[in-house]
Formats: sequence, structure tokens, C-alpha cells
Amino acid sequence: MLGIMASALYKTYLIVSAADCDRDTQEWKPWISVCWRDDSRQHLHRIRFAQEKFKNAQEATTFGMKAGEMWIDERLRSLRVVQPSGGVWNRTPPATFVAVR
Repeated sequence: MLGIMASALYKTYLIVSAADCDRDTQEWKPWISVCWRDDSRQHLHRIRFAQEKFKNAQEATTFGMKAGEMWIDERLRSLRVVQPSGGVWNRTPPATFVAVR
């Protein structure tokens, strides 16, 4: 059974969060999809949470939204890119840029 679904734009990413109910335990398991676009490509990343379980769909969906924001922030940190001119871009680098880790 699917409960409520929420979506929000966070930075330049779309987060869709929802939860599935386990009929045996009546616990809700969140899942999220994160969508974004860079240059001319669209991307989708899905996350299902196996360990996290909640008493209701609202709590599970709220958890999913926060987890999506954290995933995006971490992705942007890992994509911190330095341009050849010395500036920094927080987006997926074109092939001529060098990633800084």
C-alpha cells in the first residue's frame, strides 16, 4: 500500500518522497527519487531505505525529504569543481574541468 507522496525543488534538484506500508508489520518504509539536469542530460537517482521504518506515512515521507536534501548536499560537495581560470563551480563538470576532492 502506498501512502502519501511529497515533492519539492531543492537547489536545482527535484525530490520525490513516498513510503510503502508493510501489511504484516504496519510499518512504513520510505523511498525517494532525486532528479536533476546538467548540460543536456537528465538524471534520476533512486534510494530505498531498508532499515528505516516508521509508524505512519507522514513520518516516513518527511524522513525521505530530509534524506534527499542530505544526498544532494553531499553530491554537490563531491562535485566541487575548479575551472581552469581558477573559479569554482558547484555542478557536474564539463570534460575540460578538473574535480577537486
